[in-house]
Amino acid sequence: MGEKIEPSTQGVSRRSILKSAAGFGALLAAGEMAAGARAKASDVQPAERQSVIVLGAGMSGLVAGLLLHRAGHDVTILEYQNRVGGRIWSQTMRNGLIAEHGAGHFKSNMPHVFDLISRHKLPLVSLNAPLTRYQVDGKTADSASLFSWPWDLNAIERRVGVPTAVIRYFLAHGFNMHSVLADSWPSEEIFRRLDGITIGELLKTAGASDAFIQIFQAHIGEGGVNIGALSGLPNLAFHLSNENSYRIADGNQKLPAALAALLGDRIILEAVVRRVAQRGGKTEVSTADGKTFRADRVVCTIPPTVLNEVDFQPALSEAKLKSISQMIWAKTLKVFVQTRTPSWMKRQVYGWPMVGSDRSWQRAFDVSDNQAAGGLGTVFFSLEGGAEESFVALPKSRRATAVIEAFQTDNPDLFDEVLASESFYWGDEPWIRASLGGPGVRQGWMYQEWAKPEGCIHFAGDWTTCKRGWTEGAIISGIRAARQIDPAASWESLGA
Repeated sequence: MGEKIEPSTQGVSRRSILKSAAGFGALLAAGEMAAGARAKASDVQPAERQSVIVLGAGMSGLVAGLLLHRAGHDVTILEYQNRVGGRIWSQTMRNGLIAEHGAGHFKSNMPHVFDLISRHKLPLVSLNAPLTRYQVDGKTADSASLFSWPWDLNAIERRVGVPTAVIRYFLAHGFNMHSVLADSWPSEEIFRRLDGITIGELLKTAGASDAFIQIFQAHIGEGGVNIGALSGLPNLAFHLSNENSYRIADGNQKLPAALAALLGDRIILEAVVRRVAQRGGKTEVSTADGKTFRADRVVCTIPPTVLNEVDFQPALSEAKLKSISQMIWAKTLKVFVQTRTPSWMKRQVYGWPMVGSDRSWQRAFDVSDNQAAGGLGTVFFSLEGGAEESFVALPKSRRATAVIEAFQTDNPDLFDEVLASESFYWGDEPWIRASLGGPGVRQGWMYQEWAKPEGCIHFAGDWTTCKRGWTEGAIISGIRAARQIDPAASWESLGA
């Protein structure tokens, strides 16, 4: 991964991890089941009116803030940037190209996401299911030509698509792609079983060939094989078990914008938090411009990558500080390209991903169907895990061109005329300095830790759930934090 610290349990013993595992399933299940869209809060006694400061106006902060506001609490949201949405960030480029810097698509097996999209009547556009070209170990083959694949694959892996074979291997371990997305997942037994292994190891022990694991790595990206199985299985359930992928017309940022509109002037932009102090059961939050805000409770969604820049008084627990220092995060370079036509479709190569490789440019994604400009082709590249570094070292004006040139050297048949291109590097963003991340192998204790409040401070963010890296996880964490403050906070209140 881009900014990686190897997993370690120093200071957190294996015995303590297993001891915490005994309560892990119950704790996580309670949090996520309470967060479920079907969970009922009508029979729960509402909490007394409280003042709440939410740190961050990404999806987790917006959901927590709106739930508490609708439950009658006095809510203020402080946001570092001059916009809401966090890592849901849409920008319009030339010819109507929508560049999604962060969350690029949603899946129909994300109930909270699609409930919000439906309630706010946000129009969707469809993305193609993948018909991928693979370039691995010096060989090239297309999904449209399964009979001619040149790799040394076993009988299970031949003549079926990569997602189908991967899911079959998981089924051999007793995991289906529906149960791993359940609110009650993982159980204590599954936590113990999965916390110490990677997705690659899970595939290998089910019989996957080395060649297939390489191909799958090219399909899913740098972290797909090396990610811990505890969060890797839900991640892959979103990616692989549901080919119905969508974006919001004119930009995914319309989703957080719809929630923000319901909060109005309760959101304060360009408020950089520098200090959070707890005294006598109250909390005081100070910002870089000298302002001070006081509240009964705080919901903190500030990413762990920059959380050590905030002065907490008293300091955060040793376990949370250890989690901040050890959590694994990637820095992603994205390159957006617009072409005269989606000419790759003539080669029967398209979708998410369109091309997966072990080359310097890694993966290309066809998102042409999301664009308002008729007839043009749109692709983006996503580079991480160190592959981005050589391109980031170039002047910003050269990054996109260099990635495109490297891709066209390997795939001269896929692009016609390039009309526009642009790059975006998450490592340049001071409010996060990374793109996505969370606990790694043998770090499952971190999920339990971030679900615990510290005094008056509650924590949310996709990285605090096993559905890390996804908007669905961010929403679940926001609901959990809100219901820690007021168990009667109702999901149904989030409608327009």
